[in-house]
Amino acid sequence: MKNTILFFLLISSINLFSQTDIVDYLEGRKFKNARTGLVVTYGYISHLNTSGMKFTNSYGDNHYFMNCTIEKSSDERFAVFTDCMNVETGGGVGKIVAYRNKLVIIASDGEMVYELIN
Repeated sequence: MKNTILFFLLISSINLFSQTDIVDYLEGRKFKNARTGLVVTYGYISHLNTSGMKFTNSYGDNHYFMNCTIEKSSDERFAVFTDCMNVETGGGVGKIVAYRNKLVIIASDGEMVYELIN
């Protein structure tokens, strides 16, 4: 009986995890590129009063990107962020494909993978 209950709880938690809105799931999570040390966080940026991406380099400098267009896959497995505007320069960041365990940033000169660290 205990095994049946544990199995049911496990299946329920996996199903709940897979149905969580991908953008809500990303809120506050940190992703790091092992090669460059850049850390990316998605969430509410209080001093800008909006949600967006925060890029932090190894020196602790922060760069913010906001006003992203977000398209979610129908199965909530990933979301694509485009047209993110850099607050300081007005430039963009390319396209960001966000999965639950990694971010892939695609630019004209290639792509970089950021792994989930929390």
